[in-house]
Amino acid sequence: MNCRALILDLGGVLIAEGDPVARRSWEARLGLDEGMLDLIVTEAVGPGWAGGRSELEIRERLGQLTGLSREQVEVLIEDFHAHTYLDPSLLAFIRAIRGRYRVATLSNAGPDQREAMIRKFDLDAEVDLMVISAEEGVQKPDPAIYHLTAARLAVEPAECIFVEDLAENTQGARAVGMKTITHVDSQTTLKALAALGMC
Repeated sequence: MNCRALILDLGGVLIAEGDPVARRSWEARLGLDEGMLDLIVTEAVGPGWAGGRSELEIRERLGQLTGLSREQVEVLIEDFHAHTYLDPSLLAFIRAIRGRYRVATLSNAGPDQREAMIRKFDLDAEVDLMVISAEEGVQKPDPAIYHLTAARLAVEPAECIFVEDLAENTQGARAVGMKTITHVDSQTTLKALAALGMC
């Protein structure tokens, strides 16, 4: 089958990261070793990635784990992602192919991701579809979320190219028939997309 759709992971692929200055500042403030805040946030989200905890529950859990007030937790969450940005090379590619190909994002993320991505990046204007695990109650690499994404794009899995930085998630996509690219950096991914005929 010919390729008709491009599906991209967000964190580590379409969303790139600069120096996490604000995140490290919070760790210093809370007396945490570098990298510990990432673990705390992941623990707070818990089953929220697959639709378990609500956003309010996640925020309450963050407050319990850090000792911060509700207002401070809101600032922490904003600062936690302050260093992220849309990869300019991949964004330019998406803008060039839309209209000829359907484009979606597929991410394992908590229940506030859609609102955050729209507010910060206007992501809904850049892609045709955003699929978020917390909204669906299922997450990568479960086959169901790949089938769901393809169905909403009105294509077959075999007509999709999926770009992801985690090997287990590319394996999940490959298992349902998608072509896959394990993302290392944007230029390597763009070359791989061209090799697959998407340009």
